[in-house]
Amino acid sequence: MKVLASAFLLFASVCFGQQATPTEKPLILKYQSWTVSSFAHLTATMLDGATTAYALDYRHLPGVAETNPVIVKINKGNNQVFGPGGFGVKGGVWAAQTGLQYWVLRKLSDNPDQQRKMAKRFTIANWVTTALFDAVVIHNMKVEKIIR
Repeated sequence: MKVLASAFLLFASVCFGQQATPTEKPLILKYQSWTVSSFAHLTATMLDGATTAYALDYRHLPGVAETNPVIVKINKGNNQVFGPGGFGVKGGVWAAQTGLQYWVLRKLSDNPDQQRKMAKRFTIANWVTTALFDAVVIHNMKVEKIIR
């Protein structure tokens, strides 16, 4: 959880702390659709983690296991636990993806047309991954009903 909080604070400080000329808006305000899609992606990622943790750590449902090998390795080979390591991995992946997008948009600041096109592409990519994580959340919510 500390990793997720640190990643969020780093992202927020970079986005809000950028230097902009008086006539130029910061990226987080200039491309609000990208900003909203990025935080929607974060929400879907954390909901995925929460539903997985609920099934594995809280309910201890039989026959349910974590399938992400990175999270299993963090949990020392135990695929019956999600834990804080799972949230750290999911939050870290989100922070890396969003940080990379932000960096690319900053690098394109001298070419506004390219920057606008990339912001649109990143927005679409964020919404697609949000939809995929939402599908996983729905699946995770159905797992308990199937096992009963």
